[in-house]
Amino acid sequence: MARTKGLGFGGFLIGIGLGWLFFTNMTVSADLIAWIMILAGGAIVASSLLSRMNPGLPLTGAITWFTLGLIIALLVVSGPSQIITGGFDSGIYPVTMGGTMNFSGQATAQDILFEVENVNGGLEVETWSRDEYDLNITVKARGTSQSDAESAFEKVDVTLDESTVGGRLELVLTVNVPRLTWRRVTVSMVLTLPSDAIIDLDVTTVNGGLSAAQLSGGDIRLTTTNGDIVLDHVNANSVRGSTTNGRVTGTVGVEEMTASTVNGAIDLTIPPTRDGSYDLGATNGNVDVELDRIPDVGYSLIGRTTNGRVTFDVSGLDYDVDTSRHKEAETSGYSTKAIQIQIKASTTNGAVYIGS
Repeated sequence: MARTKGLGFGGFLIGIGLGWLFFTNMTVSADLIAWIMILAGGAIVASSLLSRMNPGLPLTGAITWFTLGLIIALLVVSGPSQIITGGFDSGIYPVTMGGTMNFSGQATAQDILFEVENVNGGLEVETWSRDEYDLNITVKARGTSQSDAESAFEKVDVTLDESTVGGRLELVLTVNVPRLTWRRVTVSMVLTLPSDAIIDLDVTTVNGGLSAAQLSGGDIRLTTTNGDIVLDHVNANSVRGSTTNGRVTGTVGVEEMTASTVNGAIDLTIPPTRDGSYDLGATNGNVDVELDRIPDVGYSLIGRTTNGRVTFDVSGLDYDVDTSRHKEAETSGYSTKAIQIQIKASTTNGAVYIGS
């Protein structure tokens, strides 16, 4: 028993010593969790193999303690903040290298498509009275030193492909960031387009918000993780917005809209200017829809929640279902109304409110 304890304690000290020498001479903070999993998994595999070869061999305990020493050294070298941030805070990458780039050109086409798939950065889309487009991009790279930040910055490759297809101007932005570098790089964009054009958007990003203001759209698709989706006076044929850990907000008039969020709320104002169908779903958040009281507008409403309350504050409704968590109702004479708007709103762990 004493021999086993001695081997274990000796392995523990060796693990701390070797781990300290090893981890202090390389950057491992951003991959802290991966390193811990590798060390723990290696210990389990080694111990299992040794146990099968010789069940009485006391080295299995020493391997476990040796690995524990490595993990403790890793945590001490990386610092406690890395357990929470995963290596994203400025303490790990204190030096920032930044720069901007600009793409611009004529945009006389009536239809315009902008498409991009980005990592770590948001997009703002706005309009102006010029027959031109302007895309301003800000790139920031973080590093442990000036040379490290410059190296990460130089690895970012951003290109814009401009073409005209069937009378439609297509702008396809490509953002290439090496796999091992993207967590230290942000690429933020501001796009300005002609206000009289029909604008299609197909945008996907991570760790960034997406916003569009004062535009007429065809098909708009916005997908983000860890960011809000903001639609400020957007009229379109269709809008599809999806986010995780973010909100969906704004004023939207569309023929068809699908919006979803996880760990966020949906807060929309729907103007009574056109027929439209809205399918709004949230997980762990409220759904709030503001409507105008206009006699010539008919509403068909469905509201559901798992843990919360559904409220319809709209006059002249005929209810098919009317419970605290599930309501279905239509404006009296809905089919005869000049403008007909259908809204389906659902959430878990939140309230649904539709009204003025």
